[in-house]
Formats: sequence, structure tokens, C-alpha cells
Amino acid sequence: MYIFLKEQLKKILAYVLLLFVLKILGNMIIISESNFTVLLSLVNFIFITFITKTWIYDYKKKNDKDLEKFKGEIKNYNLVTKLQYDLEFKIYLELSEVVNNLYSNVYSQEMELKNLIDLKEDIAKNGEKIKNKIKICQQLDIDFRDKWNNLVEKKNKYRPFFEKHIYLKVDEIHQKILNVDTFIEKENSKEVFDELNKIDIDIEELSDLIRKRVESMKII
Repeated sequence: MYIFLKEQLKKILAYVLLLFVLKILGNMIIISESNFTVLLSLVNFIFITFITKTWIYDYKKKNDKDLEKFKGEIKNYNLVTKLQYDLEFKIYLELSEVVNNLYSNVYSQEMELKNLIDLKEDIAKNGEKIKNKIKICQQLDIDFRDKWNNLVEKKNKYRPFFEKHIYLKVDEIHQKILNVDTFIEKENSKEVFDELNKIDIDIEELSDLIRKRVESMKII
């Protein structure tokens, strides 16, 4: 709007300058007052006609330019209501939490299992420590079941309300964590380590997907 008003002001100043020049010329060539009045009326008519047409054209041009700019800005956004934005944001917070909790659990299980295997190399010496490690591993396994069921519940509950590609990434991580748990039970450390590295990358990708989705949502 500032640029538009600036352009109109330039035209008005040009008109005032023209009147000033005509006044000077009128004095120089000693034109009669009646003829000068007719000349001014003609100039006024031409200016008003010109300014009216150009004002409409400039205003329409400005609006068209602003509209194209607005279209360009929103084409990369997903227009959502505040209710939808708040709901999706809540879903992503909860999913991120339960996924990371489950990942932390299997990672801890792997670390404790490795320690337990090392301790078993000298059972006579590490008998008490082994008992404690077994209790810790058993508790982690119980926690795993709770966290696993929690993620299943969240996925199924919120599935219709958030982006499909994000759901698929969560489901992919979910299945890989199940693989890790299976490898832990078989005491296959190499497979566990490889799968944990893959999950670590997947979680980072999930974070990027969620971040891009949140940034793309524009409340209407």
C-alpha cells in the first residue's frame, strides 16, 4: 500500500507543478483571465480523467501482484484449522516420547545383557552381581512390554488424524525395535548393534518428517 500511495503522490505533485508552470506562462504571455480559466479547466479535466484511469489500473495491478505473492507463499503450506494444528502437534509430541522411550529401553537391555554375559565368564566370583543383573534385565523386559503396548495403542488411536508417511515411519521403527528384542533374547549382540544403528537413523528421519510437517501447517 505504501508504494501505491507513493506513486499516486508523485502524480499529484506533477499536477501541482504543471499548474505552477502554466501560471508562470500565463503571466509571461499575458493571457486573459477568462482564457486562463478555460485552460485550467481543461487541464483539470484531463488530469482527473488520467488520474482516475491510472489509479484504477495501478490499484488493480498492485492487488494482482499481492495476490500472486500470497499464492506463492501459501502453496508450500498446508492450511489447517487451529483445532487440527493443536491435535497433530499433541499427537507428534506423544509419538516422539513413546518411540524414544521404547528405543531407550531396548538400548538399555542390550547394555545390561552385555554386562551380564561378561560377568558369567566368572560365575563363582560374580555370583551376586549376576543375580542383580538378571533382576535388572527382567525389569527392563517387563518395562519393554508396557512401552511396546503403549506405542501400539498410540499408533492405532491416532492413525486417522496425522500424516500417513509419518505413521509409516513410526510403524517401521516399531517393527525394527521388535527385531532388536528378538535378537536380545537370542543374545545376538552383532544383530542387535546393527539394528540399533538403523533405528537411530530412522528416529532422526522421523524427527525431520515431523518438523517439516509442523512447519508446513498454516492456521486459517
